[in-house]
Amino acid sequence: MVDYSKWKDIEISDDEDETHPNIDTPSLFRWRHQARVERMEEQKQEQQKFEQEKQKTLKNLEETKKKLSEKEQAGDSNLDELKAALAELEKEAGNIKKKKKTSLSLRRIIVK
Repeated sequence: MVDYSKWKDIEISDDEDETHPNIDTPSLFRWRHQARVERMEEQKQEQQKFEQEKQKTLKNLEETKKKLSEKEQAGDSNLDELKAALAELEKEAGNIKKKKKTSLSLRRIIVK
């Protein structure tokens, strides 16, 4: 059996509630709240920018695939340029997936 008696006299204090006498506590809480609101707004804007970039890349990828299939059906022999563009867009789509995973993991860390 573990003896917990040595822990019974520990005083637990909440340092969060104690502020310096020269600092107005309501103002401090207001500043913290404002900083939190600004961070959340910044994250929201970053998320919107990311979604726009993602949609643009996916749209370009689909258009390039469509053009490539049309030219292949038409029998064009000069497909190298489209294939290179398609490879670049697929690489960009992969980067977007990595960014999404990174942002999700960062968001989980920040929330905790």
